[in-house]
Amino acid sequence: MKNCIFCLIAMALAFNLTADDQFEVRLATEVQLVPIYLEKLAGDGTELSREYLNEIDNVLRFDFTYNGTTVPVPAKNGREHYIISGSVQGKTLTASVLDIKAGKKLSFGNIELKGTLSSDRRLIHEIADAIHNKLFGFEGIASTRILFVDKKSQSSGEVWVADYDGANQKQLTYQNALCVSPSFIPPQQGYRSKDYFYVCYKTGQPKIFHATLDGGNGQRVTNLRGNQLMPELSRARDKLVFISDAAGNPDVFLYDFDPQKGIIGKPRQIYAVPFATQASPSFSPDGSKIALVSNKDGRAKIYTIDIPSPGTPVNQIKAELLVKRNWACTAPSWSPDGTKIAYTSKKDGARQIFVYDLISRHSKQITQGPGDKENPAWAPNSLHLAFNQSKENGCNIFIVNTNQLKPVRITSGFTEKKYPSWEKR
Repeated sequence: MKNCIFCLIAMALAFNLTADDQFEVRLATEVQLVPIYLEKLAGDGTELSREYLNEIDNVLRFDFTYNGTTVPVPAKNGREHYIISGSVQGKTLTASVLDIKAGKKLSFGNIELKGTLSSDRRLIHEIADAIHNKLFGFEGIASTRILFVDKKSQSSGEVWVADYDGANQKQLTYQNALCVSPSFIPPQQGYRSKDYFYVCYKTGQPKIFHATLDGGNGQRVTNLRGNQLMPELSRARDKLVFISDAAGNPDVFLYDFDPQKGIIGKPRQIYAVPFATQASPSFSPDGSKIALVSNKDGRAKIYTIDIPSPGTPVNQIKAELLVKRNWACTAPSWSPDGTKIAYTSKKDGARQIFVYDLISRHSKQITQGPGDKENPAWAPNSLHLAFNQSKENGCNIFIVNTNQLKPVRITSGFTEKKYPSWEKR
């Protein structure tokens, strides 16, 4: 049964092609980054070793290299906009930023370091985000986390969580079975994500589980019969969308949801096409629409639907074709700002990440080169994407700034790391 459902969903990924298929590929023009100079941490009065301070320096440098806004310069040359410096007395870190053009200095508190790199990395990420927010008026991503599945074999894969740079990896589930498609549950405003959904084949059929970042396997969400896949909760935390074949075909279903009580009532089928496969539902940020994959017209394409009112006959629900020219499209992911949808499509023999701009109605190719890149997931800033890339020696998670198109690998090893989900805010 496990292989059957994978094959069924895989039908939405690839179909016969014709010579007249064309792509609309708009490679991004790089955005000018703000040059900064990062001074080495001063630590004459600290009990921490120079080697330890260098580790902290490296964390901060990574944050300001890959935030999509700034670029560290190797030496002061008069063109840097800001100089970031810090010092450690005892275990107390103080940081400051010199705004060269404005001629003023900004200070960033006293941070008590623990002397343990796993803990102090998080503190440095928080400082980086605080500096980024102060300088540019919007939050950085350094203190966010990413869920993913580490797949050891065809029948075994557990959910892990890591900092956005791949550090502090922690195994969350211990199902001794195949787990797939973890999805962060959006937090209440002002809070951090603390729980997530995932799908597990522990019983032979894929079922949806709800678990916390504290670890453990969590609880089954529903006793619905058949296969349930690809869960996602709306930003308002009031609707749970997923794929199920409870009616005989992989279609889109919706539960009303309460964060305290869980699912409410019975699920309703909100999109179905006879003899077609539906997959990968993704909410718009306002919760009024869903992007999805369907092969209803013969090939896997990305569509959007308005979430219908209860009682609307499923045959009256119309889907709007989103991407007209690319083929074998999968895994749509709606950006948190609502302006873009990331997805995968075939290009020159490999699956690549594309972003469809809902305003300009154009697609932009984000990745290139060999190896299949799949399962794009947006960062909360709607600028970065996480995705998994397959190569001969395994599959790993990468992040990329969609304005710069220079992916950086954040996991390593020869197992398959897949299905990234970026923490929501």
